[in-house]
Amino acid sequence: SELLSKDPVQRKPAFEALKAEFNVVTHFATRAPLLGRDKEFEQVCRMAATRPTRSLSVTIVEGQAGMGKSRLIDALQTYSRFNAYDFGIGSCSKMDRSGFQPVIDGLAGILRKRALHNDSDISTELGIYRHSLLPYFGAAGEAGREASRYPAERIANDLVGLLGQLGASHPVTLVVEDVHLACAAVYRFLEAVAFRAADLPCTIVLTTRPRGLED
Repeated sequence: SELLSKDPVQRKPAFEALKAEFNVVTHFATRAPLLGRDKEFEQVCRMAATRPTRSLSVTIVEGQAGMGKSRLIDALQTYSRFNAYDFGIGSCSKMDRSGFQPVIDGLAGILRKRALHNDSDISTELGIYRHSLLPYFGAAGEAGREASRYPAERIANDLVGLLGQLGASHPVTLVVEDVHLACAAVYRFLEAVAFRAADLPCTIVLTTRPRGLED
């Protein structure tokens, strides 16, 4: 009842007691609210929250460093937590110039959420792509040694197939940031996505810098 007291002095200790009772940990904001991008944010959110009936939906966010691309993606990720769609994000970097890691990072986030929701595990959520992709999502053993013999084309196509499998049952948005720094494997994945776009019921968001301003 003290929380509803007309005296503000009484409300504060009651609120602190409530926090202590439920072991609430306070986290302070590390970034300012997203400002001046309402139109763009609403457009991206609308596309992300609506699962395409069949074909792929792609959004490219282009801008110079410091223009708010990553901030827009952060806001989109927060929005996804309050809406019925799965969100995964991976980032390309100069340090990672080989492998499918940015794509795997993004898909891993979606797989973990699915596994938690379905009370299963990543191996189960991989479905028919378990044999070829399980080692890339933290597994080890015989499967890992076998997977090392798969060509990059096979892995790229299976990652695309997994994306389609995930999107077929629930809205999915995969974000790959800084594609101007992408390695050959990531481009191979995006090429496979383009070839199968008509059969991918999901949304992909790519962020990049204008050509000539990559550094």
